[in-house]
Amino acid sequence: MLIEFIAATAAAFVGAGSAMLLRHLSGGRLPRILIPVAAAIGMFGFTIWGEYSWYDRTAQSLPEGIVVVRAQPEPSSFRPWTYLKPYTSRFMAVDTQAIRTNQAVPDQRLAEVIVFARLEPVRTIPLLVDCQAKRRADIVDGMNFGESGTITNADWQDMEAEDPLLRAICS
Repeated sequence: MLIEFIAATAAAFVGAGSAMLLRHLSGGRLPRILIPVAAAIGMFGFTIWGEYSWYDRTAQSLPEGIVVVRAQPEPSSFRPWTYLKPYTSRFMAVDTQAIRTNQAVPDQRLAEVIVFARLEPVRTIPLLVDCQAKRRADIVDGMNFGESGTITNADWQDMEAEDPLLRAICS
């Protein structure tokens, strides 16, 4: 966040400097108010660019094997322009190379869902997916694995057959 603040401040200086140069080249005919307006445009422009390009830049920088399974553009009430064009401020991915299976229960897979959110730390959520029954359960305290490898005390949630999370983990 500090780097973004520094970059936005630099964009404001570039905007103000450009306006000062234009004012100088025009022989002072352009109004002085142009300088702070150009600084504000530079700062807001950089901030808006950062918001709209964050998802693409972050998703493209993911290492091989991490698959984005859910990204949802969302509007924000304190950013009114997002009602016209929503931006993605969070998404979920799965590390397909870290999926684990148990030989005793081959249809159940243990995976970690990685949650990325703009200006927030990355979180991982351990998840158990039953590929045959098309359901999932978050790994929480109190869950136990029986001797046969089956899980007990799981709060199973049904999943759609075309759910990208199910496809990424089970394929």
